[in-house]
Amino acid sequence: MGGKSAKTIQSNFYSADDINILQAKFQSLSTNRNIFDLEGHSDFGPKILKYIEKFTGPKKDFKAFVGICEYLVFGKSSQLVIPEKSSIEILAEILQISPDSAHKELPVILLKLCQGDSIILEHVNPPKGSIRDIRNYLELSFPLLSSSFERFMRNRLINASLPVPTIIPLEDRNIAKVLPLLYYSCYNLTQVPQVHQIFLSDIDGLSFNRLAAAITGYQGPMIMVIKLYGGILLGAYIGLQLQDNAQISGSMDTFLFTLSKGFKTFKSSVSASNGKFIYFNSKLNNSTKFPKGLGFGGDKEESRLWIDGDLEDYSYVSESCGTYETGKLVEEPGNKVKMIIVNIEIWGCGGESALERQMKIKKGEETRISNARKVDKSQLANNQFNREFLLSGTFQNSEYKDKE
Repeated sequence: MGGKSAKTIQSNFYSADDINILQAKFQSLSTNRNIFDLEGHSDFGPKILKYIEKFTGPKKDFKAFVGICEYLVFGKSSQLVIPEKSSIEILAEILQISPDSAHKELPVILLKLCQGDSIILEHVNPPKGSIRDIRNYLELSFPLLSSSFERFMRNRLINASLPVPTIIPLEDRNIAKVLPLLYYSCYNLTQVPQVHQIFLSDIDGLSFNRLAAAITGYQGPMIMVIKLYGGILLGAYIGLQLQDNAQISGSMDTFLFTLSKGFKTFKSSVSASNGKFIYFNSKLNNSTKFPKGLGFGGDKEESRLWIDGDLEDYSYVSESCGTYETGKLVEEPGNKVKMIIVNIEIWGCGGESALERQMKIKKGEETRISNARKVDKSQLANNQFNREFLLSGTFQNSEYKDKE
């Protein structure tokens, strides 16, 4: 095969080591024709090769091969003059998927590329329209799914690893229904091998105080899943440790989600400095200025998702706020809808180290409270009566004993 050597190729997207791997793949293409094969799709690999060879030409130009590899993974090339496109648009072009069928065909092939569970397809509902409309929907609601083609190509071209889905601990829990969908919606979860239990209202009790005690001091992301009367699931991915200070805090990677008539996420629509992501107050009560509860979006007076200190009576969701994308978390009329909560689950994504740190924080707080309750009674015994009343020999002095 002709073309330039790896040493003479400079890529804006691949490292020198990547170029060497690509050259080995390039040289083996004539014998290894199944490099892009996909189980269950016999025409996928040959169509990819045909598309690549359209650019490398009969002389098998290595520089052109690097260029088309850049394009397939990054949507643009430093070696070829070729229009910039998204990977989903490139995939549709390679497989000759028509816009009329793309909303059904693309999610299936993208899920196959990232070795995903087909069970989530019932919740992936891209609009019927242009490839760009479908891409926008997937990038917003399922970013990991939308990037599965370039991840697959990186894996086959330079041996890059594919993300491994998060382990679901208990299949009979609501997290088992939500986590596979969240996995394709949140890049951060690709770095989480397993979630662990923090709070289960079925076990710990459906109480805000118990919920607050369970999450206090946990220094890591969390997933909260709320089940409502009627079976609707909704909740939040909490990106940072909660601050129990009756103030607005949080981060841009916090978002809301619902599993009501399909899966949908509501990501942050504002900058980190302007976002009112989370409000948490477990201490103060009976205060209109600092209400007791856990809120997402909005402000202290009205949130997008609010779990009240009186959890069962005053918790609600609303349709819009200034932080998260507008849309209904529950399919009921009205901007503000009361939540009839059946149960709540909270799962930690910070690993064993986050659990250990939380345990240390809780033990330290218990020690502090215990010490604060202890009073050095001898310091208060500043007269005869106080000495007799406060110390262990109360009213048992010698004068009293002599009279017995």
